[in-house]
Amino acid sequence: MTTNNSPEKPPIDTHPAYRFGAFLSGWFLRYERQLANFLNRGQHRVGFRVRNCLLGLIGLHFLLYFISLLFQ
Repeated sequence: MTTNNSPEKPPIDTHPAYRFGAFLSGWFLRYERQLANFLNRGQHRVGFRVRNCLLGLIGLHFLLYFISLLFQ
């Protein structure tokens, strides 16, 4: 019985796949922040009461839709 006691190699920062993954994660993070800021600005323009009514109507729609799927 042999065992391999060599430690795992750490990721190499200069590897092209590592750099590409780091680039994509940075891009997605920037895009997510831009989208969140846009949605927050829109939320404050519309008002919380209107937003809550729309979310309630969407939730009711999905609730009724899934209930209707149960009875088919």
